[in-house]
Amino acid sequence: MISIRTIYRLLFFFILVYCFKPATSAAFFPQQKDSTHKRTKFNPTAHDTANYTDSQRALTMKVIQRMNRDKEKYSSEQIMEGERMYQFANKMKMAPVSKDTLLKLVEKYPDMNRTGCAILYLATMSYGVEKEKWLQDAIDKHNDCYFGDGAQVGALARFQLAYIYKDQGDMQKARALFRQIRSEYPEAVDHRGRLLISQVPAE
Repeated sequence: MISIRTIYRLLFFFILVYCFKPATSAAFFPQQKDSTHKRTKFNPTAHDTANYTDSQRALTMKVIQRMNRDKEKYSSEQIMEGERMYQFANKMKMAPVSKDTLLKLVEKYPDMNRTGCAILYLATMSYGVEKEKWLQDAIDKHNDCYFGDGAQVGALARFQLAYIYKDQGDMQKARALFRQIRSEYPEAVDHRGRLLISQVPAE
């Protein structure tokens, strides 16, 4: 039986290897496709890359700290099961069984870090009102969850929801979320390691 300490050592190694890859490497930071809006093109500047190492280290620690909190409520077997369920859904991509597996994960382990990732994944697989519901759920209940690449669930959910409101013409709600990203999540990144604030449209 693999101990919980061994699990987190392996996770720590994974994060160190993949999170410290260059931010422009799409192979190690797969971007979830979202056809509901067009994102602003990102061109790294000196300011974006100057503190790259320190930022990645800080994100890595946040990821580890959030994962460690799962140990306070769940056993090593439960954490491993939650991870297997998430990875199976990720492997199956957009197949119906993928969504069913994510829903089971949310129901069985509602407070697990991976559950926050699963909810954002469910939002990616959904449309219209259902998509907005999942994104709002990610913001309200799983704000502090993290993907292994350092992307924060709550910040990404705000980013995606803001663009949905923008596309709907509800600029008041969109601007409120964009401002929140600027003020409260200035170091938040997407799955490619790009700063979200660098992709937020100017006021």
